[in-house]
Amino acid sequence: MLVLSDKIYSLAGYRILKQIYCGSKTLVYRGVKEQDQTPVVIKLIRNESPTFSEIAQFRNQYTITKNLNLPGIVQPLCLENYGSGYALIMEDFGGISLKDWVRQNKLQHGITLKEFFHIAIAIASSLEELHRSRIIHKDIKPANILINLSTLEVKIIDFSIATLVPREIQDLKNPNVLEGTLAYISPEQTGRMNRGIDYRSDFYSLGITFFELLTGQLPFTNTDPMELVHAHIAKQPPTLHQINPNHPLILSAIVSKLMAKNAEDRYQSALGLKYDLETCDRQWQESGNITTFDLATKDISGGSIPILSKGTGLTQKSCTNLFPWRSWRPWRFVISLLFEAKIPYKNKFAHLGCSPLPLILLCIEMRELIILILIYV
Repeated sequence: MLVLSDKIYSLAGYRILKQIYCGSKTLVYRGVKEQDQTPVVIKLIRNESPTFSEIAQFRNQYTITKNLNLPGIVQPLCLENYGSGYALIMEDFGGISLKDWVRQNKLQHGITLKEFFHIAIAIASSLEELHRSRIIHKDIKPANILINLSTLEVKIIDFSIATLVPREIQDLKNPNVLEGTLAYISPEQTGRMNRGIDYRSDFYSLGITFFELLTGQLPFTNTDPMELVHAHIAKQPPTLHQINPNHPLILSAIVSKLMAKNAEDRYQSALGLKYDLETCDRQWQESGNITTFDLATKDISGGSIPILSKGTGLTQKSCTNLFPWRSWRPWRFVISLLFEAKIPYKNKFAHLGCSPLPLILLCIEMRELIILILIYV
């Protein structure tokens, strides 16, 4: 059962001051820790009887970020038991979401280029740190990016569906229950592209976020979920320059590159994106104009997270990419004999859609097992 959005909660050890967000699944409040009067943000599950999936997502955002010390994310402080679920306690740096900031200032036609470059470079820096930490956010949008209007600090929030794995296979799902926000998800995140999700999915969502910040509108305005999924997969979005001819052509090209349908055509690293944004910012500050230049000259293909091949399923080739020190040939014959001798067990792997041989080989040496544990625990 969903609780009323204006209900005032009580949480032992904390004093709740005011509500700052009310969503379909969560409620967020500003409060104070009574022991030392530290300002905090408290996030609660709105459902009084949360499902296992809701609880798992709630724990996920704490588990993924608790050991990170990155300036570009809102730091979680602790996870408190609350009712049938949890209360996530986070730092309060006085931020407001970009979505609320744009709405409150009635910026129907987008923010200024000076404001944009500061925010965009900060987000690119944060994503570079996250991707280097092997984290894919999967829900980049203006509502999940906060800015402190006094210090101009920019931070990313909400890691409830973030993942630590190098690549995740997105299953075909009803568009009403897809992970992420439908207006911002990448084509591969819809589950209809026969390919896995890697960190380049964040770049697509970031491109739509940039587009919205600069134009005041989304590139795809479909209200029907299926039509919106189709648009992400098959329709080319308008360019910034088409919406507002005053925007520099090179900035329009950067945003269009981020929103490319194929991940290979997007930026391959946040570092390359940040360099191009800084180049634009420098030219804009110096002359009030931005000349065209070659994009992605500082791009690093693959970054710190391996980019695996198209399609689904774990193959011998993809395993080799993940563990390049693995020599497959010496073990192929022995393992094949052992496996073929246990033919009934082959059916156990049928649901994986791949050969079990690469999975067996991955666990032969202890160092590979350790890496797998580090990734998933």
